Amino acid sequence: MEFSDTLQHRAHDQSTDWNALTVRTDRWQHGRWRLPIDAPDFRETGPMAWPTIVFPREAVSITQADREPLVADANTIVVYNAHTEYTREAISPRGDRCEWYCVRPDDALAIARDMGIDSDDPASLFSFSHTGCATHLYRDQRQLADALAAAIDAGQDLDPMEIDEAILGVFQRALEPAQTATQRRAATTRAPTRETHRRLAEDARYVLAARFAERLTLDDLADELECSPFHLARVFRHWTGRTVHRYLTQLRLAAAMDLMEGGMPLAQVALRTGFCRHSHFTKAFHDHMGVTPSAWRRRDDLGARRGYAGA
Repeated sequence: MEFSDTLQHRAHDQSTDWNALTVRTDRWQHGRWRLPIDAPDFRETGPMAWPTIVFPREAVSITQADREPLVADANTIVVYNAHTEYTREAISPRGDRCEWYCVRPDDALAIARDMGIDSDDPASLFSFSHTGCATHLYRDQRQLADALAAAIDAGQDLDPMEIDEAILGVFQRALEPAQTATQRRAATTRAPTRETHRRLAEDARYVLAARFAERLTLDDLADELECSPFHLARVFRHWTGRTVHRYLTQLRLAAAMDLMEGGMPLAQVALRTGFCRHSHFTKAFHDHMGVTPSAWRRRDDLGARRGYAGA
């Protein structure tokens, strides 16, 4: 396959069995992380070189240097400054599976300035370690990742300008909501209360990530966290920007996408991801993703899967 000077094929010399570098250019890189739980270096795999955003598929606990642990699940975008050290702990038995996008430090600086962040150091650029992932952004970045991999595997040419804009667009869309959320949380509660609420929300996210396929109720969750359902619902929505039910549904849909890729019948996918029946799963998938599960599964040709401009 022939590529332009700026758009290159998978870099096998920079890939490992668990970190597949799909595409790189002189200004960005994109890859897929598939780290099994029994890998010898599961806890530590080294720092990120460039500013990076990560879209998890499986839940994992990430602790960046000098920060509190966070639950990285499909409703979360993990944000790494350049050269960030971090460790991980397993939540899902499938290990750490995600898509990642990193951009050149000067591009990250430009994105930060557009967000009103005044900094010249990519190593301390973003004050937040993560942000929430909206359903449409999770869908768009998965379509983009699938399209890039399919085009390369099929030997098809890619338009460098179109892809540059798509990658930078995903990066900026991922970061913009975080600044607003950080300011909102800081302004509304005192520090001790804010920390208590943060821990409650993180504990709830951990339980949801580990047990999303179960038929959980709000009472079940509140009992496990030893608080009232009302308090949990209010704190969770304030901290995450989403209701507990919506958050749980989005976790289930992200897991369903993976099962559908493996060819599992849709009725079985619905039951395996916690939906009470096939029709409930179909409605939820359409409401959140804009297409039915069967239509999502039929995305076979590149033209149907590209979605660059939308990303």
